[in-house]
Amino acid sequence: MGKKSLLKAKLKAADKRRKRRPSTVPQQAMGERADTKELEQTSTRINPMDLIASTILKHVNQPESSARDVVVISTMKRILRGSSPVSPEEVVLSEKLSKIPERADIDQRKYRKGLEDILEIAGQQQSSSTPDAFLQYLTILSQ
Repeated sequence: MGKKSLLKAKLKAADKRRKRRPSTVPQQAMGERADTKELEQTSTRINPMDLIASTILKHVNQPESSARDVVVISTMKRILRGSSPVSPEEVVLSEKLSKIPERADIDQRKYRKGLEDILEIAGQQQSSSTPDAFLQYLTILSQ
């Protein structure tokens, strides 16, 4: 099989997959009726990563909070492992973060995936020259 025929076969297979996939946007131009329930579901989807990041920032920006990168990262790791927080600062943050999956619109699996993704970002943002680089990164993203 030459390169051209192999490419054609891959493109054809991709087109078939796309046709089988349900459309996220209703096709009103083709005469189909827009399903309002589907539109409501797509507009109310909430990203757990956004909720986690905003909860962390709200906690860190409180005057009585002295949370640093280390506290935030260790708290998220403890939540993923299922272990208990050690310091009082971790306990407070852990309680706030554990309220997120209790919401009706958040799936536990997506919440854990969001925590893992944020921990991955935190690992990329850590540096010895800037002690709170991860929190600064979250602050910049939130603006």
